[in-house]
Amino acid sequence: MSYRELYCTKNTGFLNSNTPYRDAEFIVVGVPLDMTSSYISGTRFGPDSIRRASVNIETFDYEKGVDVKKIKLTDIGDVDVDYSSIDLTLDKITKVLSEILNDGKRPVILGGEHTITLGVCRAVKPQAMICFDAHLDLREEYAGARISHASFMKRIIEERLVEKILFIGTRAVCKEELKFIKNNGVHRFISSKDVYKNELPSLIKFIEDELSSYRYVYISIDMDVLEPAFSPWVGNPEPGGLTYNFVSDIIEKLDKLNFIGVDVTEVTPVYNIDITSIYAAKLLFKAIISINESKTRIRK
Repeated sequence: MSYRELYCTKNTGFLNSNTPYRDAEFIVVGVPLDMTSSYISGTRFGPDSIRRASVNIETFDYEKGVDVKKIKLTDIGDVDVDYSSIDLTLDKITKVLSEILNDGKRPVILGGEHTITLGVCRAVKPQAMICFDAHLDLREEYAGARISHASFMKRIIEERLVEKILFIGTRAVCKEELKFIKNNGVHRFISSKDVYKNELPSLIKFIEDELSSYRYVYISIDMDVLEPAFSPWVGNPEPGGLTYNFVSDIIEKLDKLNFIGVDVTEVTPVYNIDITSIYAAKLLFKAIISINESKTRIRK
């Protein structure tokens, strides 16, 4: 029995895709983790809300001329969250995704709180990461927990899972995190104000210059990167965020990078389908199309 059969429960599929697993190039998996939320809880409902949004919005990208429904993907359901231990859940994530990668397929992960990215990186081990996030999540601990939505990035760096991380849209940083990232010298953050000070072409060139030499680049999208006026239902909304169009354009124009996978996290839907889920689904469409155009071969 495979880990995806052992640890995943089938749900309503992303885009209602019925591509058999063996034929799919992208594997969608949900992780409804909601254990360390410190402000607005509800990320456990994120994966299904994103799925519902995905089948009710336009899937054709007229700028690229690509319909994301034509891309070979399948949804294997949700990783069964063990609420007795976050470590056990992260271990399940790692085992499921390692299996997906060993099968030569690209993962698309629906969160869930952002802590899931630690389990993802233990499997993917990307050389570089682009993280769209209002926060750095680099605290040593938060509320007494070393593994949480506010500290998991520190664990990723400590475990040397990623060589370089670019944080984009950051605007909420504590002194501890600022000191750590300034002293580190490798990982960088581009604040939301810095994003808007630069023209999009120059920002794209900067990111490409920073990451083009890396073979495997992973995208992680915390939905709080967007301005709360557009994307209000997230775990920790922070004023001064980016617009959907700006984030979408960055993802779309970075398709020359060697992307290996993507996650979207911190959707806390209040209703069955909310505006944040629609933005999340649409950004995933953009990311899947960009990753699909990448020439990277998945290691086996």
